[in-house]
Amino acid sequence: MAAIFLAAYICFIAPVATADDTFSTAKTIYEGTSYHYVCDDDDCTYGVDEMDYLKFYVYKGDRYKVQFINDCPVQSAAASFATYVSSWSDWNRLDCDESGTWGFNTAGSEGYRRVVIAGHDGWLGDQNKIKVILTIDKTQRDSDGDGYIDSDDDCDYDYGTSYQQFDGCYDYDGDGWADINDACPYDYSEHLDSDDDNYCDGDDWAPNDGTQWVDGDNDGYGDNAWGNQGDKFPSDRTQWFDNDDDGYGDNQDGNNPDDCRFTYGKSFNDRRGCPDSDSDGWSDPDSDHPAHPAGSADAFPYEYEEWMDSDEDNYGDNADMCPQVFGTSGATISQLSEPSTYGVLALEQATFNYPSNTNHNQIEAKADILYSNVNAVWGDEIPIGAGSSQGWIIWQGCLDSDGDGFADVGDKFPNNPTQWSDADGDGFGDNLPHPTFNDPTYSPSTCQSELRSSLNSGQNEDLRRGEDLVLCTFWSASSTTEFLVEFTEDGRTTIPFSSASRYFHYGDFDIGFVIPGATNGDACPMHAGTSTNDRLGCPDFDKDGWSDPDSQGESGDNEGWVVADGADQFIFDTTQYIDTDGDGYGDDPDGFQGDSCPMALGASTRDRYGCPDSDGDGYSDMNGFFATTTSKAFTDGDPGSILLIILPFAFLIAGLVYRKSKNNQTDDNSDYVMHSQTWNEPPVYDGPQNNFDQPLSLSGHKLDEHGVEWAVDQNNDWYYRESNLEPWTVWRG
Repeated sequence: MAAIFLAAYICFIAPVATADDTFSTAKTIYEGTSYHYVCDDDDCTYGVDEMDYLKFYVYKGDRYKVQFINDCPVQSAAASFATYVSSWSDWNRLDCDESGTWGFNTAGSEGYRRVVIAGHDGWLGDQNKIKVILTIDKTQRDSDGDGYIDSDDDCDYDYGTSYQQFDGCYDYDGDGWADINDACPYDYSEHLDSDDDNYCDGDDWAPNDGTQWVDGDNDGYGDNAWGNQGDKFPSDRTQWFDNDDDGYGDNQDGNNPDDCRFTYGKSFNDRRGCPDSDSDGWSDPDSDHPAHPAGSADAFPYEYEEWMDSDEDNYGDNADMCPQVFGTSGATISQLSEPSTYGVLALEQATFNYPSNTNHNQIEAKADILYSNVNAVWGDEIPIGAGSSQGWIIWQGCLDSDGDGFADVGDKFPNNPTQWSDADGDGFGDNLPHPTFNDPTYSPSTCQSELRSSLNSGQNEDLRRGEDLVLCTFWSASSTTEFLVEFTEDGRTTIPFSSASRYFHYGDFDIGFVIPGATNGDACPMHAGTSTNDRLGCPDFDKDGWSDPDSQGESGDNEGWVVADGADQFIFDTTQYIDTDGDGYGDDPDGFQGDSCPMALGASTRDRYGCPDSDGDGYSDMNGFFATTTSKAFTDGDPGSILLIILPFAFLIAGLVYRKSKNNQTDDNSDYVMHSQTWNEPPVYDGPQNNFDQPLSLSGHKLDEHGVEWAVDQNNDWYYRESNLEPWTVWRG
């Protein structure tokens, strides 16, 4: 009933509230004495304050007591108090000069305790002054509520269950050992780490060695490689030490033993743990382990892609196209699927001056630039030149009889060190001799051998295989003042020999090189020919060894190869090639219509060819009147000349006949017939025909009355021509 009354009282009486007039705004009091004024509503000296809520804090185990004293110093008004732990108690009335006590109580849990004081409506006045005395006995206090009173608890304010050495402290694993003293706070079965290596003694393989704690392979050496007796191979019970720290064990009876125990190395193919400069797995050779094929060590210690050299030609078996045959080739000539539209190479990319240039860094830099550009543009095939169907391919380590760097298989001239390609297929090489530079030491094969030796000794460790060929073949003279012959469509010029003019040029094409001392060089590399006398490998229609002149004619400088340079002046006549005096008759006296006067311009044709003929009668001036007349009569059948010769004889004969007739007095009629041995006469010429088949060989040359030359071939077919500057035409009737 008292609780109900209190609730009703609180709900239906509406005092003027202050800060401590509600449960949630209760005023905190502490041990000792405090005074609190409450007044219902009449004569409230200190203002209307019907209720005061008070609270204080206790810990588990505390024994607390609260005394309430109404000493009536102002009015003789009554008051009441109530207490709260988890619910409100009944009201306890305090009349004037009365007191009440709550406690001693033992706190079963930590938290606030609350009380409330309420004033009564009295007859004379309502003002009260209540004295409150709070007493707390802390001797049994357990501040952290862990069951250990503070005097026995080593961790007063930290809840804990430890009981070994420290009581009442935090113990994560519940083994009785406080975490602050448990070396293994997460292991219920362990609490010691004698060597302070963070491994509990029960789990520590070496509990008294702070550098080791486990031996995974049970070989007696701790897995910590850097600890005492550390195992460099914690998963291999046959190995533990690695003196040179290269990953291969020192125990020669164990797995993967180190063949070079005191020298760092990563080789693993022929030997384990030995130096391997190019990291290809094959060890560098040394005095005890020679290179392949004498031994198994790397024959190419500075080249990642090579390690064996079965034929000892300095080309590794992987790249060597003839791995069982000693050879010095670096490339060979191949047939392209279609003619190239590119020139050989951009000349300004790089040059290599051999043999004076020995700067390996410079060689390497040039090689990288040139080789990269070659691969970027052409890949595996390098065209010989624009318009050519032949190209280079890398073809290393095969027989190269002439030492020019090109394998015999593919080399169009396997026995000529200055030639290797033949763009037009006429048997003459594309390279021409350098016009001024004739270094007899030039040898692409020697150059390649020197570079490969340099590479294999580590001096050019970044030089790639194949670059030696490019460097040595794209060779240039050491002096930029040397000259190169350049053939163009307009004729011949000489230009400085430098990195920008490396090649021999022909027309719009870029074919071949200028090579010191080159032989059998084709002067017309893109036009097949058989000429051998004035120049090599150019068109020669009549196949007499003298080349046909170029089409430009003789009009000045830069006009191509002309008669003045030695070209054939009679391109359709195999028996003649030059006409020194320019009269149309060849100088060879044994040839067709050979000039009897090769040094004197002449037009004679009757008695002999090409001699002066002042009167234009076809007979040379040098024979005299009688000889000329006789020749005209008996050679040409000239009527006037015949008459001059016959008339004297006719008169003589007439006289003799007359005398005989007189003497014999006879009148016999006699016939005089002159016979001459006949020969197969040529046909009667009645104009040109269009039959241009050329005979293989002709004989029986004759001139008819029209000045047309006739001859017969081996099949007895007649051929004719109106001039020895024209081709023969077969006569079809």
